[in-house]
Amino acid sequence: TQFLGEHGAIAAYGTVLHMINHTMIKLVLFTCAGIVYQNTHSLNLNEVQGFGKGKKLLTICFGTAALGIMGVPFFNGYISKTLLHEAIVEKIHFLHEVHGATGFFQFAEIIFLVSGGFTVAYMTKLFICLFVKNPTKEWHLHKAYVSKRTGVVIGTVSALIFAFGALPHQTMDKIAALTSDFMGVHPLDHAVHYFSWVNLKGAVISLAIGAVLYFVVAQFTVITKDKKYVNPWNQKLTVENLVWRPLVFAVLPNVLGFIGRVIDKLPEFVLLILRKLFFTDAKVPSTFWEGKKTREE
Repeated sequence: TQFLGEHGAIAAYGTVLHMINHTMIKLVLFTCAGIVYQNTHSLNLNEVQGFGKGKKLLTICFGTAALGIMGVPFFNGYISKTLLHEAIVEKIHFLHEVHGATGFFQFAEIIFLVSGGFTVAYMTKLFICLFVKNPTKEWHLHKAYVSKRTGVVIGTVSALIFAFGALPHQTMDKIAALTSDFMGVHPLDHAVHYFSWVNLKGAVISLAIGAVLYFVVAQFTVITKDKKYVNPWNQKLTVENLVWRPLVFAVLPNVLGFIGRVIDKLPEFVLLILRKLFFTDAKVPSTFWEGKKTREE
C-alpha cells in the first residue's frame, strides 16, 4: 500500500488471499506427502516412484493442489498470484510515468515470473514421479493407503482450491473485501478481469519457464539416462546441513540450556541481593550435633 497509494488494495488483497490459498494448498500437499511416507517409510524419489499411480483420490488431490501452487488458471493460486503480479505492474507503470524509469520493480517482476517457473518445474517433477511412472515396489499397490477421514479432508480442501480459482468473484473477491479495513485500504472500485489476456500472460510466462526448466534442463541435471533421480549438488552444501541442522542441534540447545540455567539460578540470586541489601545475618545456635540433641552441662 505504501508503494501503490490508492491502488494499494490490489497488493493487500493479493497478500491476504495468497496466505489463505497457500494454507489450503500446503494442507493438501503436506498431507499427501505424509500419506506417501506412512505407506513407504521413505521420501527418496527413487523409492516412492509410482506410489500414486492408480490411486484416484490421491492423484486428484495432489494434482489439484499442485496446479494451485503453480498458478494455473482456474485454481486458487492463480487468483492471488495475479493480484500480486498486477500490483507490481501497476507500480512499474507509475514509476515510468513519473520518473521515466522502473528501477527495482522491473527486476522484481522478473524474479516473480522466474520463481513461478521453478515452482512449475519441481511440482511437475513430483507429479510425474509419483503418479505417472511405474511403481518400483509391489506394496505400493496396497489399496488401503489412506483413512476415510483424511480422504474427506483433502478431498474437501481440493474442491475449494478449484472452486476459489474457477469462481473468484463469488469467493476470493468477497473474502478479500472483508479485510480492507484491517489492511487499511479502500475497496476496489472495479472488478479484476482475472481471465483477460493481460492477466493470463503472467501465468503463461511462468508456465513456459517451468516447462523449459523441467523438460530441458532437468533432463540433463536431476534425471539420469536410466530415469533415476539424482541430486547434482554437493549434499554438504545445503541449507539443511549449513543452517537448519546446526541451528536445531547445536545453537538452540546451548542457547536454551543457558537460558534455563539462568532462570534456575535467578531466584537464588535475587534472594542473595535482598539478603545483602535489606537483611542482617544472625548466628543461629547449634542445637543438633551428629543428629543428636546437645545439652549444656
